[in-house]
Formats: sequence, C-alpha cells, structure tokens
Amino acid sequence: MTRRFHDQVETTVGRVGALLTRGRDHRRRLADIDVRIAVTGTRGKSSMVTWLHEAFVARGYDTYAKVTGEEPHSLYNGTLHPIERSGPVKLYETAAELRRFVPVDVLVVENQGIREYTTRLVNEDYVEPTLVVLTNVRRDHLDTLGEGYLGIARSLARSVPPGVQVVTGERNPEVLAYLERELARRDATLVRAVGPEVPLDPAAEQVALLEAALVLAGVTPLTTAEREAFAGRFEMAWARVPGGRVFDAANVNDVESTELVRRALQGDTPEVFQPVVYLRADRPGRTATYVQYLNWLAEAGLVEQVRVVGAHRDVLTRRLRVPVVAHDERIESAAEVLDAALADGWPVVLMGNAVPPFAQALRREVATRRHPVVVECEAETGEPVPADD
Repeated sequence: MTRRFHDQVETTVGRVGALLTRGRDHRRRLADIDVRIAVTGTRGKSSMVTWLHEAFVARGYDTYAKVTGEEPHSLYNGTLHPIERSGPVKLYETAAELRRFVPVDVLVVENQGIREYTTRLVNEDYVEPTLVVLTNVRRDHLDTLGEGYLGIARSLARSVPPGVQVVTGERNPEVLAYLERELARRDATLVRAVGPEVPLDPAAEQVALLEAALVLAGVTPLTTAEREAFAGRFEMAWARVPGGRVFDAANVNDVESTELVRRALQGDTPEVFQPVVYLRADRPGRTATYVQYLNWLAEAGLVEQVRVVGAHRDVLTRRLRVPVVAHDERIESAAEVLDAALADGWPVVLMGNAVPPFAQALRREVATRRHPVVVECEAETGEPVPADD
C-alpha cells in the first residue's frame, strides 16, 4: 500500500467517523428536547415556523427555530441569527445550527426537503418530530413532490415518521381523506385544524393552524389579542401608487393560495384586474397551473389581459385565451414594467414568484411608490380618522 493511498483511506475513515459521531451527538441533543416540531407542506412554512417560535417564547419556553426560506435564519428566544451559506442548502445545516443554541425546551424546524426522500430524511434524521405541522397541499413543486394534489399529498404523508401526530391547515376534502388513509398506514393520525367556520382566507387558516399546533403541543392556546395580532400581519389591501392600485401576491406562489388572496382582497365586489406574472424556467409545473388559473379568471370575466415576465412567455402567449404582453427582463426594468401595467387602467396584481432578482425589484418598486397612509382629523373632536385605503 502506497503512502498516498494509505493517507486517502485514513482521511476517508476519519470523515466517516466524524459523520457518525456528529449524528450520535445530534440525536442526543434531540432526545433532550421535549417538543420537536417539523413544519412541512407547500405554502406558508416559513411564517408558521416564525409564529410558532414567537408563541412558545411568549409562553416562557426556551425555543430554537430554523427558517429555510429565501432569507434563511435561526431564531432563538426572540432573536434572529442569519444563516450564511455558500452554495445550495445542506441537510446537516439543521444539526449545525441547533448545536449553537442548545439546551432548549422547544425545537421548530422548517423542512427544507424538496423531494419525498429528502423531506423524509429531514424529519427522521434531523428533527425526530413529536408533532408534524403540514400547512397545506397546493399544486406547486409538481416536478419534485408528485403529480397533482394527491401525488404531493402522498409524498408529504410518506415523509412522516411512523406514529407521529400530524396537524394540517388543508381543507380540501379529497386531499384530507387521502392524507388520513396514507398516514393510517404509518400508524400516524391527522388532526384537521381548519373547520367550515374558518373563513376562506390565508390569515384565518394560518391562525387556526397555529392554535391547533399549540394545543396539541400541550401549551396555552392563543389569546384573543394574539389571534388578532397574528391575523393582522396579512395585509389584504391595495397599495395605492401613482397611476393606480397594486397588490403584491407574488410571495404565495401557487395558484390556490393566490386565488384565496384574490377573494379576500376583492370580497363581494370582484373587478377586472391585470396580472403581472413572473415565471421561472425551473418550475414548468407551476407554469402549467398558472395557464389553467389565468384562463379560469378570463372565463370568469376578471382578467382581460395578462403581462408575463421571466420564462415560458411563449407558452402563455400560445395557451391563454386573453391577450398576453410579454416583457424581457434583460432589456426592461421593473419600473418600466410596472409603469406599462398601470397605464392600462386596471388594478395590478403581482403573482407567480417572488425569489428571482427581477421579481424582487418589482416588489420593491411597489413598496417605494406606495402612498403613505393619510390620517385626517375629525373637525369637531380632533380625533384622528384613518383615510380609506
């Protein structure tokens, strides 16, 4: 055996030994934490992790939470710690971050897996949850989690460790029945957090899911003031900008959540609006769902024209049953796209995706132009009266 080969073998054995030791140490840390919650699902995971962290801290528990969204960070007892990355997220990142903050009473982790295997691996090896919070099942990540609602539901259900309780904010009866059957095969139970009494809007659903998770974890439920404060973080109001109104729905991504937002925004008086849709080349499944959704809006008389930026512009041009205006982000700025959309006279809704730089620039453009809320004083009493938004 040459010296070089011997050194390579020794290095490999050392790395394997370090990995095994790190795994054992991480499992010991997990065993010392009474409440371990894995947050999975399609939409709303990052905000649910943040809300759970805040609720447990408010109840006096030492709490560590990890958010894996577009701005990854750790949360420890109310303090945010950014996570610096070089390259794609690694599964063992959760173990490394937790090591910085133990001991804690409560662990809340956003499942960073995007495929069935990695989603299951995060649950089983890095969280070992006492409770799984499944936010919802939406037609997104079709290319990685499965085909359609039931394909995604199957992947999410199969990622749950045997015997673990699951609480969900999903309300689709077909999906719920399927989840219950799949989880029963794993000796896991499903708790429905959202009943018919919960309004059809994202804020109400998210608050109901948060409260159900707290109850199942055995802690004090939300107070009325807490419910109102959490729900108030969803601002369902148009941003008034020079030239018209804009609503930023890009952050919800999938079409089902976008439609919930539209209904909550427009209420009982729906009106024609113009979507500005940003589409990603690596999300062809999402593009397909947006084609269906936009055609449905057109048939309902709510959309007469669509503006599209990013990838798959030719797909929308061919398949939508209303005129499509395609923008090229390589030669047009976010300000120019927004100006063009507002000039048509319809209220504008941003949708599709919020992560790419151009989509972020478009959202910043709206925030920069937004009129401040004007507060007038009632003539006789001098009491402030908020202006209509």
